[in-house]
Amino acid sequence: MSLLAATLAWAPNGIMYSYPATFLQGAAAATGVALINSIANIGGMIGPYLIGRRARFSALLNLMSLWPDYGSAGCMAVS
Repeated sequence: MSLLAATLAWAPNGIMYSYPATFLQGAAAATGVALINSIANIGGMIGPYLIGRRARFSALLNLMSLWPDYGSAGCMAVS
């Protein structure tokens, strides 16, 4: 089960990194890949903070704290 989850979680990475090369050439394609990398690094820095903050307040807002999970799952299902 964890292999399936990891596969589904990491599968879009290859597709995301191919987009800049599809529409751009040369230095612009490299800049597009760098932009994707920068956004991922910012998410990796902010994500753990937000998860910790949600976990801290989840005792008070038990079901209300799950709406981001349902929202992101819905976005993934649509895409």
